Amino acid sequence: MERGAEQEKGVVRRKESENDMNSSLHGAKAAIPQTDLRWSYSTFLQRIIWALTLLAVLWPKVAQAGASGWSYFVPYELNIKAVLERLRWDVFRKGNYYKLRREQKAKSPDQALLLNDTEGTHSIIDIQKVAPFPSSSCEFGTVCPLSAAALVELFGTEKPSRAQVDALAQDNRLLSHFQRWSGVYVVVYEGSTPKWLYFAGYSGD
Repeated sequence: MERGAEQEKGVVRRKESENDMNSSLHGAKAAIPQTDLRWSYSTFLQRIIWALTLLAVLWPKVAQAGASGWSYFVPYELNIKAVLERLRWDVFRKGNYYKLRREQKAKSPDQALLLNDTEGTHSIIDIQKVAPFPSSSCEFGTVCPLSAAALVELFGTEKPSRAQVDALAQDNRLLSHFQRWSGVYVVVYEGSTPKWLYFAGYSGD
């Protein structure tokens, strides 16, 4: 009888202990603002989804926003227009230009420019004319030669070397001599002999 009574007391004490533990756990859960956590987590996910969606829509435009700078060295020839046209074809054949649509299949530099509409190709392909004389405001789609004064200002000589032009390619001072959708060309010398033509400009939107 006594043993049975002790067992019953033990069972009661265990139940009371379990009830106390459950009560403590319930109190701890109640102390945590579950609704606020759920709201914060849901809001966070919604904002992440919104940001990713916006990025997916805007990224193609962001990546191509603004003009792109470009520059090229090519062997010197007296006929600058012929050199420009050959360079445009070379860039076109190599595919080194921006395509508005990947599947587009242009058959010439001019057609590639036409298919890209106002976006441009972000390359020398955007340039179609050569100005015969220096200009403080080069026309749209044109490369202009630098004046003798500009050459001396930039290079200290009217006959810059390849090393001098390479060094200036990293210098923003050249940017002041052309505007978007235009460029400049420089005759580059080896000693006193014309050796290369350097084309540089900005184009595209």
